[in-house]
Amino acid sequence: MEKTPQTQMQALQQQAQTNNMLNQLPAQQKTQIEQAVNTYRQQLVAQGFAADVIQTYVWSYYTQCVQTLFTEHKKTVGGSEDGGLDATAQQQPEGMQQQQQQQQQQQHL
Repeated sequence: MEKTPQTQMQALQQQAQTNNMLNQLPAQQKTQIEQAVNTYRQQLVAQGFAADVIQTYVWSYYTQCVQTLFTEHKKTVGGSEDGGLDATAQQQPEGMQQQQQQQQQQQHL
């Protein structure tokens, strides 16, 4: 399935938006995203998914992680230094990961 120029433009816009959000996150949240995404990728590889499927799933999961932590970070800006984000940041990617796995299982059926 070839991407149309419009689809490519939307993908580039999403990538730029995601990178912009990521750049505004504290280093600790960036590290949490990186670890969660790497773990997710390893699980997909271990389950035998094709490389193009892995790329699609990992990008989707990555953008969800960035958007979620960015939203939480914006809610806490102006509060205490850590803003109480740590507990949310550690729980949310795992929950999103479980949701992604459920989606994959449904797609395999």
